[in-house]
Amino acid sequence: METRKLDIRSCTCKGGGALWAFLSHVCELPRGGQLELLTDDPQARTDIPEWVRHMGWRIVDQSTERDEMRFLLQRPWNARRAVVRRRAHAAS
Repeated sequence: METRKLDIRSCTCKGGGALWAFLSHVCELPRGGQLELLTDDPQARTDIPEWVRHMGWRIVDQSTERDEMRFLLQRPWNARRAVVRRRAHAAS
């Protein structure tokens, strides 16, 4: 299983920047792969877990030390993204 690391601490875009940086790496991660996300964006505390639950990912581990957070996330093996596209297409 592949694990990639994304360190976006000290990112200049606070207040949701962690989620956008994370999303830019999501498609590159193979199914079943893991992403270690390091951030100091306070909004990530709620944004990342909410997105993970919505998209069927899994939080393998999560920790906070001072103002920094670490998330270890796992992409699902199933094609959740295709399900979302089909629903959107069916609604049009």
